Amino acid sequence: MFDAVTARASGFVGRTAVVIPDLDYGAVGAFYDSDPNFGLAPRFIDSLTLPNRHENSFYAEIMAVRHADEACKRNGLRDGFVIYTDNGGAVKETHLPYVKLITPERLHFADEYLYKMRSRGGYVRRSTGKVKFRRPVTPINEEIARLMTAEQIEFKLSESPLFQKFTSEDG
Repeated sequence: MFDAVTARASGFVGRTAVVIPDLDYGAVGAFYDSDPNFGLAPRFIDSLTLPNRHENSFYAEIMAVRHADEACKRNGLRDGFVIYTDNGGAVKETHLPYVKLITPERLHFADEYLYKMRSRGGYVRRSTGKVKFRRPVTPINEEIARLMTAEQIEFKLSESPLFQKFTSEDG
């Protein structure tokens, strides 16, 4: 995405989202391929794409857990914090005792951010040049564009229109 209303297709870019409501902390980051600093197991296919050129979502989940782990440590979370993922394989592969599988019925804020970002980006790409009168840009559209265009961005959840929407729908 270039802004809230223009986008084009690009190569594979992995994105991770970290959401820590107790710290009013959110972060979104981009990654491109294996990062040796994350110490993945040697047998792991450390690429954004599988041999059949489909996305390697397992790798993305592991990267998301590692980014969450870094954010928790950087923000001084004490023992007892838990990182949730919706991928059981990522729980095993990361070898971190505080990574737990989130149950499907629980709202997974990080997944919600990524879903909204992918959905908006896809809509804008598909509709560019076809939509003559687009609805006015909303604060949520602006936030999504900001998150999609940033390499790494940290933000306060209390200032996030998306987080406000998620929590109002949840509660």
